[in-house]
Amino acid sequence: MKKLLLTSFALVAMATQAQTWTEYPANFSAASTGLNNIKIVDANVAWGTGVNGTNGQSLKIFSKTINGGTSWTSGTINFGNSTTGLSDFTAVSANVAWAAGNGSSAATNGVWKTTDGGSTWTKQSAYAATSFPDIVYFWDENNGVTMGDPVGGYYEIYTTTNGGALWTRVPSANIPAPQPGEGGYTTIKAVAKEDGTIWFGTSEGRVYKSSDKGATWSVAVTPILDFGSLAANGEITIKNANTAWLMDQDNAIFATDDAGETWDFLSPNGTVYSSFAYVPGTTQTLISAGLDEAGEIVGSSISTDGGLNWTDLDEPGQVLDIAAFSPSHIIASGYSSTAGGTGSAYKLSPLLATVDANQSAKKLSVYPNPTNGEVNIVSKSNVKNVQLLDMNGKVIKNFSSTKQLNISSVGSGVYLLKVTTEDGKSTATKLVKK
Repeated sequence: MKKLLLTSFALVAMATQAQTWTEYPANFSAASTGLNNIKIVDANVAWGTGVNGTNGQSLKIFSKTINGGTSWTSGTINFGNSTTGLSDFTAVSANVAWAAGNGSSAATNGVWKTTDGGSTWTKQSAYAATSFPDIVYFWDENNGVTMGDPVGGYYEIYTTTNGGALWTRVPSANIPAPQPGEGGYTTIKAVAKEDGTIWFGTSEGRVYKSSDKGATWSVAVTPILDFGSLAANGEITIKNANTAWLMDQDNAIFATDDAGETWDFLSPNGTVYSSFAYVPGTTQTLISAGLDEAGEIVGSSISTDGGLNWTDLDEPGQVLDIAAFSPSHIIASGYSSTAGGTGSAYKLSPLLATVDANQSAKKLSVYPNPTNGEVNIVSKSNVKNVQLLDMNGKVIKNFSSTKQLNISSVGSGVYLLKVTTEDGKSTATKLVKK
């Protein structure tokens, strides 16, 4: 299916330039394997799982990067048996990750955890013989949630505050009742990491929503008939508990700013492609990649106004999923550009289009730019922290001074100057070092 991902800072006052995708092999062992269900942990670490290029079946394999997406190493998700199928996957570091698996018994259903980068996997205590686990997500090494189809008349949802050492089922009183025959889907979820929000889609076209990391839930009707059938399907991406977007099987987009109480059908100007994601740290920037509405043209596009207008970007390969950690760290995943390849990640060059420039420019000034070394910062808010990052989002230098900096020691090139104010808001300005 299709998905999401998420969080960082806003880019300001950047001139529009062409964005390009760079392909990096996922290095799965088998030919005709795709990389899917991408999870970006931070500026360096990301994981994805494998998919069979012949039949589209999820494979019990993963690939991982620890250097921002430029090299990937594959491994196996070992459930300890041959019958468990992979439902979903989540990670919080280069070493710690969880996989939800589905089978036909208590031994083959559940959640498995790795703490050694995927070398070994340990089954945790959640789910039973009649369960079907669908999704799993962790906000950090302790707090997580997993959801399965209804058992006993309500969705089988568990939460944990200790990394899965103990999973506690959410009581039925905290979950709206399912409709007859309704169920969830593997991987069909969206998360806003910073505010503890998670949504999942159902076979009745509804979205279940939690804003407290899975402890309590509400439900909303959407314009999509079904989130995972062949005839009708869709995906979700969210900014926060109130703001979200849906895409259906025809690449039509719907938006809400009231937590799904109402949905607006967007009639976009430009092409929207088959997988999309909100870009954290922006006001309402969306990125899409994959196939066009007709299923004939491969491409990618960007919208900076919440999905109303789309501008085509560079053409990636055969994209299955796209995820954004920040405007400078966006990865699409899919099949290799060469026939019979072993999967690929496609990394987008940092977004240089203006994002909410008018509002941000009034609050922050960085000069001179370009600079020979000295940099001055003028902000209407008190500055708490300043960092110099490369264009992949890697921190190059931290500064104790928040008003006047000296970057004479760094090489010539283009950087991001990330300024965090005491109200917790961050902006990053493209900074050119001569």
